[in-house]
Amino acid sequence: MRVLFLKDVQGVALAGEVKEVKTGFARNYLLPKEFATLATPEDLKRIETIKKAAQELRVAEFKDLQAVASSIEGIEVTIKAKVSPSGEYYGTIGPSQITEEISRVLGKEIERKIIDLEQPIKEPGSYEIPIRLNQEVKTSIHLLAEVEE
Repeated sequence: MRVLFLKDVQGVALAGEVKEVKTGFARNYLLPKEFATLATPEDLKRIETIKKAAQELRVAEFKDLQAVASSIEGIEVTIKAKVSPSGEYYGTIGPSQITEEISRVLGKEIERKIIDLEQPIKEPGSYEIPIRLNQEVKTSIHLLAEVEE
């Protein structure tokens, strides 16, 4: 099915692009959420307008994300957890706990998906945690994983 994207869909297309997608994807996701419309001759006339509006939105969003990145960059968070006799945590410290702690420190909610942790933290120590706000805006925080008494 040939569709015209009205909004950016990460990993699929940018607003203003015309692409061939699977029918189920278009009917069940893109069209109901108004991310795309059928590529009719009338809609194809709007491509330049859609591209221009999307580019302005991307620029504004990029500036907002950079402001968030600068507020997050360099903060230090401490998370305590119980340790087994072998020196490892009974569980792990993962993105959920890190997100909660960053939200508490900043005083505003952040999404769990921005934490770019390759593996959960299994033992106490000092870690640099990468934060990815989008493909272009990245930063990091410092995490102190400590032993809970």
